[in-house]
Amino acid sequence: MYSKYKVTVSLSTKMQDYLQSSPELASAMARQSIILNNIIAKGQDNLKSLWMGHLMDRGLYKQAAYSYVLEGVLPNLPSELVEHHMANGFKEALVAVATERDRRAQARMLQTGWNALDTLMGPTTSQEEEAYNGFRDELTDYSKYKGNWFSM
Repeated sequence: MYSKYKVTVSLSTKMQDYLQSSPELASAMARQSIILNNIIAKGQDNLKSLWMGHLMDRGLYKQAAYSYVLEGVLPNLPSELVEHHMANGFKEALVAVATERDRRAQARMLQTGWNALDTLMGPTTSQEEEAYNGFRDELTDYSKYKGNWFSM
């Protein structure tokens, strides 16, 4: 599901024996296709969703909240587990990240407005008006000689 190419991996004989010893193997294999189709239908069949589910399982709620708020990534976990993580602190992390995002957006907008106002008001001193003149440098500035030209 998470690769562009079909991948097949042969299981060791010990693993095959272990899986075949389970009485629920047939029902688990039948439910697996339903669960995978549900994940694909929700658009959670990418590595970001898998990684976000891993972060939530490890309790790294702030990193998962950044992924959720800024990129819109949903974890590929059952809704019961997501509710459990919400109760354990993921909800607070979501609120913190969302308020930080809004605060930064507001600061960016205020800075843009301030820059526009500063540009419209123009320079306040004459020194600020001509801070750098690219056409005038030490080699081509003839104003300092004031008539001390060489004559023939």
